[in-house]
Amino acid sequence: MNILFIANQETVGGATRSLCEVTSALKKLKAEVSVCTTYSNELNSELKKNGTDNFVTGHTTAMMPLLSNSWKKYLKVPSLYYKHNKSISNALKFIEEKIKKKNFDIVHTNSSRDDFGCYIKKEFGIPHVMHIREFGQEDFNCTVFHPNYYNFLNEYTDQFIAISEAVKKSWIKKGISEEKIKVVYNGIDNTSIIRSNHDSSLTRIVMAGGICKPKGQREAVEAVCYLLECGENLSMDIIGWFEPSYFIELRQYIKSHGCRDRIHFLGEKKSVYDLLCNYDIGLMCSKSEAFGRVTAEYMFAGLGIIASNCGANPELIKDHKNGLLYQKGDSKDLASKILYLSRNKNELLRLSNEAYRSAGFNYTISRNAKDILKVYEEMLF
Repeated sequence: MNILFIANQETVGGATRSLCEVTSALKKLKAEVSVCTTYSNELNSELKKNGTDNFVTGHTTAMMPLLSNSWKKYLKVPSLYYKHNKSISNALKFIEEKIKKKNFDIVHTNSSRDDFGCYIKKEFGIPHVMHIREFGQEDFNCTVFHPNYYNFLNEYTDQFIAISEAVKKSWIKKGISEEKIKVVYNGIDNTSIIRSNHDSSLTRIVMAGGICKPKGQREAVEAVCYLLECGENLSMDIIGWFEPSYFIELRQYIKSHGCRDRIHFLGEKKSVYDLLCNYDIGLMCSKSEAFGRVTAEYMFAGLGIIASNCGANPELIKDHKNGLLYQKGDSKDLASKILYLSRNKNELLRLSNEAYRSAGFNYTISRNAKDILKVYEEMLF
């Protein structure tokens, strides 16, 4: 089976990591894989290093976050749509030769922001799969440039893969055909994730992922600062790229509460797999987490996980079974859950062991690749 992947435009984040891992896993299952990127970047270098055929088309996405909340942002939409259409036209001319040479069986779009795979389906008739890895508006405040976007996706996509039930329900409400959506949970290549041994008297907390308002670092900072002010023996590391204004807001809050010696920002890391073993508790505080690769990584590292009770978090974390859920928006409730695990080491160990077990059954990259291959086979045969 010969598969063309359309990579998402961003080069950081869970979607890109998922693409790298699943393409490698599919190759082990004897599939041929090529990857198309929007522009030349570090992803191309990574794919080349892994022996994966890849090339650049220069097309742009039909959906992206516009950071301004002003009505003026909508004035940009016609211009962005024009540029998008022009880029698609040029990309189709470029890729025609590749398609003739490679004879692809499947086009697999890695992000619902990108409609280039739909145009390939329309132009060349190749069966098209689209991975829906985010909510879109709810989590990243995305704006769609393409009029009747969801109708267009419906018409020129044979199968959608949602990474959680929460994402599936959201996109059905947007207008995507329910009959075309299957849920396939993300998989993690956990081979280099080391388990924590929870051997410190200090309760060590980690929060990994992009530092931006939707991810909820403010709630985590408020909760930990409150506990530190109460005399609890805690520390927290926050890992990830950041939005500058939000980062400044967090640092000012930490400084004003005298907690700079216990709450640290470690910056962006290419991988956190070799770091997670240094912690006891992992926090997932997003308002609309589509799946939560970070959550699965915490699980494989055997951390005690505390997650907000929204988005896909309750699908991965079952309260008091393999982690704890807290009321989103309530930093005091989050603090109480942190305090509970900090003061109950046996319960922390029980929950972390159960998290590790459930991740090993549900969220491995090998299972993910096999489930995706099954989707392809059901489409073609």
